[in-house]
Amino acid sequence: MYCVETYHGFLILMELSEASSSWTCIVAFERLDGDLTKPTPIGFDKTVRKSDDSALNLSMDMLAKAEERINYWYKNGNN
Repeated sequence: MYCVETYHGFLILMELSEASSSWTCIVAFERLDGDLTKPTPIGFDKTVRKSDDSALNLSMDMLAKAEERINYWYKNGNN
């Protein structure tokens, strides 16, 4: 996984893998403060067929979803 962005106290980590007919993007979160005892938002993944229009923007769509997940996480009282 590689760091794509820092956002509101978290590293957004992504991994993109290719299969013969699809792409899979996996997203995970890591706290910038390095405190492993505190919770983080739950990671997620998505697989799309290479022939789908959404495959062209998969990583950007997943980054936007990761930011939304962090915003929602804070909105629900987490820190």
